[in-house]
Amino acid sequence: MASVRKRQYPDGTSKWVVDYKDAAGQRCHKTFTLKKQADAFKNKVVQEIEEGVHVSGRDTLTVAALAEAFLLHIRARVDDGRLLNGRARNIESALRNTILPRIGRRIASELTHAEIMACYEEPVRTGLLLPRTARDRIVVLKQLQDFARKHGHMKTKPVDEVLDELKGIKDRKVRAFTVEQVKTLLKATEQRPKNWEQRTSDLRRIIVHLAAVCGLRYGEIAGLAVENIDLDRGVLRIRHSFSKHDGIKGPKTAAGVRDFPLPAQIGAMIVAYLRDHHRPNPHGLLVATRGGSPLSATHFHETMWQPLLRQVGMEHPEDRFHFHALRHFAASMLAASGVPLTDIPEMMGHSHLDTTLKTYCHAMLTDDARAVRLQAVMARISAPLLQIEGTGCNA
Repeated sequence: MASVRKRQYPDGTSKWVVDYKDAAGQRCHKTFTLKKQADAFKNKVVQEIEEGVHVSGRDTLTVAALAEAFLLHIRARVDDGRLLNGRARNIESALRNTILPRIGRRIASELTHAEIMACYEEPVRTGLLLPRTARDRIVVLKQLQDFARKHGHMKTKPVDEVLDELKGIKDRKVRAFTVEQVKTLLKATEQRPKNWEQRTSDLRRIIVHLAAVCGLRYGEIAGLAVENIDLDRGVLRIRHSFSKHDGIKGPKTAAGVRDFPLPAQIGAMIVAYLRDHHRPNPHGLLVATRGGSPLSATHFHETMWQPLLRQVGMEHPEDRFHFHALRHFAASMLAASGVPLTDIPEMMGHSHLDTTLKTYCHAMLTDDARAVRLQAVMARISAPLLQIEGTGCNA
């Protein structure tokens, strides 16, 4: 199946050649300087062929070469609509910024557990990435591995073994707002900052209220068309979302297509904004720049959200309040206000109740408030018992 032979060269030097046939019966060879290297490779090849995991030298590619082919495949999926452009950019970023600098020159079929694990451990140890983000980069490497296996460049699954070890890594918890903090934010939006146009101030006020009260994602707010705001019925029809890379598209998931009750106070803000400031734009959006373009998340965060946090003294460089935390607050308030838990996922645009409860709903009551609620429950269930005991009945 495999043999080692010595090759003599005219200049008097010699090397050792391993000759073998791969699983497909094709003749292959590999040359080594030392005989012990050739013997070790021969034994390795024999074992891999027996186990059905050998990839012959003529079929091997570096991780970098495979990545280029994989990214062409990803781009084709974007072009035919199977993959969002934003997701494709994230995949490319993970490969070029985390994976390729570390193992790009390695032969993909020869990757070791330690090399793959280093792609996770090094950026976490140096503080470049959070643990969950670093793990997500390894998930992208698994996609590259699966692509390589499909095209015959790898037979083993070394990335799967690493991901098994990384199970249980959780997302960093979103820093939750308290009721008082949100009250402070909403009140602050009523004040026009110095040197701001009234239009900008009013627009920020609407955006913050839609997130804190209605729980809309920023992309849903940015993609909200005026025609989908039913002021007469008091309903927001969530039908689109906006992102920098994908433009105006459908919501994040199928569950994101929904109708949400529009509180009268927010409806009044929108009516005033449409009357005083709104200008027609190509997409018919409520939220747009003066030039009619959708308002990107980056622009909103830098020019509206961060100034608001600074204005109320809530800016913390090492533990920032994310705008998305207002969506978490809205879900928590719905639950705390007595809205049935089975209704909240549909209102939030979630496919599963678990997502709402485990990720979005945070504790809202103080210990004293919980005690009051529990006492009320006790009063409701104990009253009939006290009445029975008062009658002297033994039933």
